[in-house]
Amino acid sequence: MYLALHYLNRSQSRRPIMYTIRNTKDSDIISLIEIEKSVAKAFLEDPDLAWIANSSVQTIDGHRKTIINGYSILAAHESGQLVSFFKC
Repeated sequence: MYLALHYLNRSQSRRPIMYTIRNTKDSDIISLIEIEKSVAKAFLEDPDLAWIANSSVQTIDGHRKTIINGYSILAAHESGQLVSFFKC
């Protein structure tokens, strides 16, 4: 399983933040690529994992094939912003 997670700024309120898990759609692909790029930057903080930040992200066609085969789901913040996706 592959996981990419984009961190949102934490809300100052104590109200729980709600997320929706759903199947990935073709229209989500550009956001998935942006999530991958964001996650890669986080790896720069660890010298042992910095090589991941320099790795390429999956192509649009690669994401599309995963979606067509039903192997991709995502998490969306209650605001609608995509925050994570999972591929298996």
